[in-house]
Amino acid sequence: MLRFRSFHNFDPPALANIWAEQSRFGVPCLEVTPGILERHVLGKIFFQREGLVVALQGSEPVGFAHAGFGPSQAGVGLDTSVGVICVVAITPAEARKEVAEGLIRLCEEYLRGSGARQIFVGGAPFVEPFWVGICPGARPPGIPEGYPVVHEILQDLGYTAVQRRRVFHVCLQKCCPPIRPEFLRIQISHVVSSMGEVELISWWELATLASFQLEGYELRDRRSSRPVARLRILYHDSPGGWAVPRCVSVWDISEMPPSLGKEGEAFMIAQVANELTRRGVEALAIQVQVPVSQQEADSKVPVPVSQQDTDGELPYCEWLGFLPCLSGIVYSKCFS
Repeated sequence: MLRFRSFHNFDPPALANIWAEQSRFGVPCLEVTPGILERHVLGKIFFQREGLVVALQGSEPVGFAHAGFGPSQAGVGLDTSVGVICVVAITPAEARKEVAEGLIRLCEEYLRGSGARQIFVGGAPFVEPFWVGICPGARPPGIPEGYPVVHEILQDLGYTAVQRRRVFHVCLQKCCPPIRPEFLRIQISHVVSSMGEVELISWWELATLASFQLEGYELRDRRSSRPVARLRILYHDSPGGWAVPRCVSVWDISEMPPSLGKEGEAFMIAQVANELTRRGVEALAIQVQVPVSQQEADSKVPVPVSQQDTDGELPYCEWLGFLPCLSGIVYSKCFS
């Protein structure tokens, strides 16, 4: 019999197993252990067990969904008017509408009971309290394309597709970033330097990222030594700990001067990739967020990326050898 309940302290091994099975839906999952979940998901200062809903078939956990809230405008607490269901994960054998609908409805009840007037599913801009750093690309990936049952339920419940998230990755030990004329031009006038481990800049970053290692890089003008852009990378945790850096994701990159544009971003990422390769890091990932097309917003199921015009979305992917590894959709719904 299918039933639902809130999180119990003995659930982490089952949640880790369910998460590992998401690769069947096209999610390139990093290896997750109960300890990693404790450090980076369950150990957040604002974690509430009622927001983590578990689906069970008999006594066996077969799925879960995790909801929470983002920061207030003042940045010193939570804003419960906007909620987010960060992830919905179901075992392939139980990927049925009643499982997905039950998880989403109970998360809705939790969020609305706390005052939410708008709910995102799959992530939200600047409103991602949980499951950061668990997927390549660092942020929740949206609802993956390979999850048609969840997409259909969200549409039936009145949610609208608002954003596509695409994750690209490159195997650093197998790919050497190419030397391009654009890079040579930038290298004459600019240099990339490491800032080392960076300080977190707000209460929200401390609350969500303190369990991770973040490193910063600056793009500096050679003549003035003035930094013109900054980039931060997030080291994903692994069962081997920080001493075995297997995967790194670009966390954020500041706006480039108009004279450098996308070529400046590509140059900076290429230089960082070279440095990470020398350190033995295996893979580098980056997540790109773009608005959905009108065709996709009106569709019951996500439009495959192969049928969309994605030119210019991440122009340096091909330059640097990045390959697409995940595509997902973020949904939103407002309540009166």
